[in-house]
Amino acid sequence: MNIAKQSTFRQLLVILFSFLSFASLESVAICEVDLAPVRGLASEIGGEAMDPAKFARIKAAFTKNGGVIDQGADAQAYLRMRNAEGLTFDAKTVLLPDRPSTSAVFEEMIHTAQHRTGRLNAATDMYGTTKALDMMEIEAAEKLIRNRKAWGISNPETRQTIERLRALREAVK
Repeated sequence: MNIAKQSTFRQLLVILFSFLSFASLESVAICEVDLAPVRGLASEIGGEAMDPAKFARIKAAFTKNGGVIDQGADAQAYLRMRNAEGLTFDAKTVLLPDRPSTSAVFEEMIHTAQHRTGRLNAATDMYGTTKALDMMEIEAAEKLIRNRKAWGISNPETRQTIERLRALREAVK
């Protein structure tokens, strides 16, 4: 199977699991199910789809700087499996649904900045993976709330973010 024809998500899985010497993409597909319990920086805030023109501008700027926003079928399946509205793998790779909410788009952009600036790695080294991920989610939620008006985040999405922030803060106590 030609890797160049695979979605960005499948290419990422191939890279992630290549160190385990999987012989084929079918072997990697089996491992996708095993990734469900793995935690990562993910948006859980759903809502009304972001204005398509605004999303197109954000996506163009992100891709111009070397980023990838994967909205392919494999990305959609993985987001459904994770029950997530968006997911950030690293500073350059984001999964989003076909019609992402404003909160999901901005939250994933915040997470790419956390990767890019090294804050996630520093927090992981200091506190361990679970607490570091929670800390980054808290930081992202606070930023979404703080910038809700400037970014055009709806009141229902902001209420969801506030509820999620309270739960995250309780979890890190």
